[in-house]
Amino acid sequence: MHSRITKRRNLLVVLSAMALLTAVLAVAPASASGTECGEQVQKHDGAWTVYPNGSNDTEALACAIAEAAAYSQSGSPTVHLAEGTFYSDFLDVDGFTGRIRGSGRDATIIEPLEGGLDCIAELEETGFAVWMAFVGSNLIMKDLTLSIPEVACAEPWESFIEVDPDTGEEFGFVAEDFNVMVGLVNRIGDESQCEVRGYSSLKVKRVNVDAPQPNFNEPIFNPKGAFNAFFIGGSQPEGCEAPDEVVGDVIVRGTYASGVGSLIQAQSITDSLIKVARNHTVGVDASVILAGNERSVARVHSNTIDGATGAGIVSDNCLGPDNPALCVADYSKVKVANNDIHMSEIGFGGVLAFDGTFAPPAVHTRIVKNRISGEGNVMGVLIENVDGDLVYGNTFGGASVFAVLAEGATTNSKIVRNDMTEHTAFEAGILLGEFTSLNRVKHNLGATVLDLGTGNIVDPGAAALGPAALSSTWAAVRSPETNRYRSLATR
Repeated sequence: MHSRITKRRNLLVVLSAMALLTAVLAVAPASASGTECGEQVQKHDGAWTVYPNGSNDTEALACAIAEAAAYSQSGSPTVHLAEGTFYSDFLDVDGFTGRIRGSGRDATIIEPLEGGLDCIAELEETGFAVWMAFVGSNLIMKDLTLSIPEVACAEPWESFIEVDPDTGEEFGFVAEDFNVMVGLVNRIGDESQCEVRGYSSLKVKRVNVDAPQPNFNEPIFNPKGAFNAFFIGGSQPEGCEAPDEVVGDVIVRGTYASGVGSLIQAQSITDSLIKVARNHTVGVDASVILAGNERSVARVHSNTIDGATGAGIVSDNCLGPDNPALCVADYSKVKVANNDIHMSEIGFGGVLAFDGTFAPPAVHTRIVKNRISGEGNVMGVLIENVDGDLVYGNTFGGASVFAVLAEGATTNSKIVRNDMTEHTAFEAGILLGEFTSLNRVKHNLGATVLDLGTGNIVDPGAAALGPAALSSTWAAVRSPETNRYRSLATR
């Protein structure tokens, strides 16, 4: 998401009213009762317990979170969701610092209203379909399940369908999914609200996320779940000069996700620590997306990624191929380690690291001791336009065009001590593209190496291939545009 998530409906009016009511009536935390949210909500010593009603819990959830947001000015509240299934429309929360805690992943489930939500109206009002939007907030979410059993949106909000003139078959896409299930940004509104809210953070622990798995092999691609399960990043309200950056830590741990496009996308994070660890994803397009994060440290480790349909983990110093002006200026570090990544037959690559395509390299990525396997994919690891990156100690299995692909102006990087003895390369175990230089390739077991670059240092013991080894088919696919892989990494 590269721009703002603006306010929906009139919930912010409710939030402001609740804040004023709390300031006037309750200087100290109240004990039991003291809530205006009705019988579904009970309050006791800084905790709001919400009970499901079996049909539409939006009002009770919004009211409890709004009261807790007002209370969080002086305390750290908990909104506790009782056992059962909650049904909710879009939620918009401003200035919440606290916990939203279920009664266990198998006990507390939140679903959209039956039949899906009105995403068309939401997009017309805000520009994005974000199921639960938190602005200027510090959110801890744990011990619950976010589920889209059938469809996120009641009607398609975008479609593109054409007919093949030769076969008469329709092809294209129909979108019925949320952009984001749970999203955090720093600000909303128009040019009158361009100020940045300050510190925001996201911590997710023991949460299940499930959505309908789209069929990528169908002529008409029809996602019905959500692209991002969780998103945290800067926003850019209309009329503001530039996007802001979120300052705050991100932790996603012990979470399971299936059917969504991404478990977590963190972008425009600055001076922060990002930890994504011990999660399990199944059939997810790109499980972790890190984009445009500045002066920050990201650690992605010990995750299990099964059947990735796009890329397992993506690190990008810019905000994708369409935003060449929005790139990291100051140094950040990314470590991707000890992950088990298995690509589906339509997957693109296991770990993709992009850096200096549109600006000088500013992200140092270490890809170490991962286990990456595929079923005929393009590559296990891609490093493009990087300076000083490390690909070390990884084990590659299955089959792909390349195990490691170094492209663009990649320089001063090391590809060392990787094991490719159980990997079948259709073209080469390691390819150094024609614009690469001064990279070291050494002690890679079972690797064939094709070096098209300048001044690269390749282990003399490696099985070197000549330029003619690159098939004409693959040479044609590798077009000169340096952002070709970015656009393919996530559909």
